[in-house]
Amino acid sequence: MWNIKAADLMKVQQDNVRNPLSLADKQKAVNRLKELGVTHVPVSVPYDTPSGASPDTVTQISEWVSVIKNAGLKTWHRHSWLSDEGW
Repeated sequence: MWNIKAADLMKVQQDNVRNPLSLADKQKAVNRLKELGVTHVPVSVPYDTPSGASPDTVTQISEWVSVIKNAGLKTWHRHSWLSDEGW
């Protein structure tokens, strides 16, 4: 049996890709999920960077993965291309 408890942060990852959370806010969000008993946190940042986004999505993905791993949790990658989402 798999013991996976996941909570998605897509609303703050993908929907705010042009204005991402600060590193401290990412840590707060992930630590709160850990307190709730989550084992896996999906990373939903798009593969490609939309115009006007800073930092680029590769940096954003790296930050999320680092924060999740540093909290002792596992990642679940749910990336897509901007065109898949109609951007």
